[in-house]
Amino acid sequence: MVDEMIEHDVHKLGAALERLSDALSEPETSSRCTEDTAQAFVYAMSVCWKVVKELLRARGVEAHMPRDAVRYAHDKGWLEDPDLWIQMLKDEYELSGGSYMRGTAQRIYGRIKMYHPELIRAHAMMEARLLDAEEIALP
Repeated sequence: MVDEMIEHDVHKLGAALERLSDALSEPETSSRCTEDTAQAFVYAMSVCWKVVKELLRARGVEAHMPRDAVRYAHDKGWLEDPDLWIQMLKDEYELSGGSYMRGTAQRIYGRIKMYHPELIRAHAMMEARLLDAEEIALP
């Protein structure tokens, strides 16, 4: 059932965001801080994209690419700043892509700290969508 799958993934996103919060709470002088944060961010973005895609599918919208999902989610009022989300997607791609180089995580670390509240807000929106069964069920 779609609702159960979405609910599972929203909880999975909550766990991913807890991991990101933990990574961000490490002392910045820690050698693992930026790498742990980068890994946690990539995972959280991956789960977030999946949930947004599932929520949109439940509303009858197929979004095959993350940029499409951002556009549709913004149109539905789920995301406030699509440009920020596009930058988040670019950074996630750079961190997870084959072009990853030493120093990438350090360079992007400050932006991840800035993205964290937006991810938390998106997660809260997703949880609210779960509580509103009609919102999920409407095509």
